[in-house]
Amino acid sequence: MNFRKYIWVGVLLLTFVGCKIRPKRSSEIINVNHRLSSLIFINKYIDFGKVRQDTLLIGKYRFYNSGSDTLFIKYVNPDCSCTGYSLSNDTIQPLDTAFIELKFDTKEKLGFNKIYTTVRANTQTEFYKLTLKAYVEEE
Repeated sequence: MNFRKYIWVGVLLLTFVGCKIRPKRSSEIINVNHRLSSLIFINKYIDFGKVRQDTLLIGKYRFYNSGSDTLFIKYVNPDCSCTGYSLSNDTIQPLDTAFIELKFDTKEKLGFNKIYTTVRANTQTEFYKLTLKAYVEEE
């Protein structure tokens, strides 16, 4: 019985101590310290409500660079092939604005649809999630 307690205590100690002693790679330290661009989305969620089937929905997500360095949008990745996008500019100067347009084709879609899009940028928070929502009704 005592032997089992020692094993559990050992496993718990290794779990908690092992997580805290992981050294940071020098590249992680450099990247975090040099990220002076800041991406702020004015809207990250668009709900179109009820729409008819065979409609092209276009959601516009505005954002700006509130930092002191140039903001680079590395990629925009919708989670569905039925969703296209356009980016007004992938290089945004400090205090400048831009937008991403998501184009959702409701052809062959019915009911509740929620599309997520991942945006990656050169900011401390590398990934951002955009959401487009619609309830598609038959014609």
